[in-house]
Formats: sequence, C-alpha cells, structure tokens
Amino acid sequence: MVQLLNPGFSKHVKVYHDPYAKETMSIGVGSLKLAGGIAKSYYIAKDDKPAFRLKKKDYDKQFIPLWTSCKKVIENYTNPVWRDLAKHIITFSECK
Repeated sequence: MVQLLNPGFSKHVKVYHDPYAKETMSIGVGSLKLAGGIAKSYYIAKDDKPAFRLKKKDYDKQFIPLWTSCKKVIENYTNPVWRDLAKHIITFSECK
C-alpha cells in the first residue's frame, strides 16, 4: 500500500508516495531542511487509469503526454521543472 499525497484535489490526478524513491540533495542543519529533499519519483494515476511511476529524470519527456488534455498547463509552463509538479497538478485539476 502506498499513501495518497494529494487527497484534497485528487479527483483527476492522484499522486502516491513512492517508498523506494530517492531524494534530491538537501541543505539544512540537523533535521531542519532549508532546500531540496524532493522525492525523485512518484506514482501518478490520471483519470481512472492505472498508476505509473513518474521519475524526475523522465519528466521533461512525459510532460506533454501527461498534461496534453489541458492547454493551460502546456501554455503556462513551457519549461517543465520537476519542483513545479504540484503546480502542474493543481492547474490541471482546475482545467477539468
């Protein structure tokens, strides 16, 4: 079982925690992280289709196929960046 990370806005896109995902480098003191520490992969389920593993290194290739049904995401985010994944999901949810 994996945890749903976006229960508040998961009608069209569900994002699940990848328990085996590594994290990006982080900067911090002790247990306080100041920057970084973002998971490098998530499981994504879109519009009642089976979930698939989306990796950071593949996001620029998967961006258009993933968000093509919402022109607002494609137009507003011409340079897909992994750290903006949450913004892309929220914009896609508003588009539907």
